[in-house]
Amino acid sequence: MGYGVDARLVMDPERPTGTCVVMVTHKGDHTMLSDPGANAALSPRRPAQGPLFTPGSHLHISGYTLLNEGSRAATLAAFGTRTAPG
Repeated sequence: MGYGVDARLVMDPERPTGTCVVMVTHKGDHTMLSDPGANAALSPRRPAQGPLFTPGSHLHISGYTLLNEGSRAATLAAFGTRTAPG
């Protein structure tokens, strides 16, 4: 909030914020170490609607949420898509 971000979504008091550490060598090669934190517990039970998702608005989604089994369903729900079981 100190940087002007309007974060009106649910906060998880028991899980840390997701982080990604990017290490870059002097040659420009990089390695990324990610920890999904609370993102791994995202749930599609809360529908992506209401004042945050109005015509003309946009949604930024990290690719990591699609790669993580714990958050994939919530991410696809936010996109408005459905997945087959399994």
